[in-house]
Amino acid sequence: MRAVNDAREDRASVDARVDAVLAQIRSRGGRVTPISRRIVALAVEHADEHYRRADFVQHITGEETVAPSTVYRTLDRLVAYGILVPSQLGDGAIRFHLAPLVHEHLVCERCGDIVDTSADLLEEVAERVRLQHGFLLRIGATSLQGTCNTCRKASDSG
Repeated sequence: MRAVNDAREDRASVDARVDAVLAQIRSRGGRVTPISRRIVALAVEHADEHYRRADFVQHITGEETVAPSTVYRTLDRLVAYGILVPSQLGDGAIRFHLAPLVHEHLVCERCGDIVDTSADLLEEVAERVRLQHGFLLRIGATSLQGTCNTCRKASDSG
């Protein structure tokens, strides 16, 4: 019975977050459509994953009849409203995160593993760049390339 109650609480928590994000869209002058509602729900439900445009299209067009271009336009609107933040990772694909969940990415060049790390990782660097060059970095849209611990250990022992 505890698992059922936990599942209900988790579903209620997801629904509350989706409703809060949809309220942000409306407060920013946006219109909530069935597709924007579905994209927001996917982004909340899979907040720990790195969804590409194609992932959203696959999920949404697999559930209902909608043109991929509609999904693309809706993603663009959600970015414009500040709801989703695009990040380009090592494979060149743009991936999306909910704005409050912005973080940096460490991308292994050998195995392709992606490790999320706090957005404040680069705050000191961003401040130095601003002071020295007057350039404002976009924190939360960065991927740092390198070698993960597993691959590094494998090459050290081989």
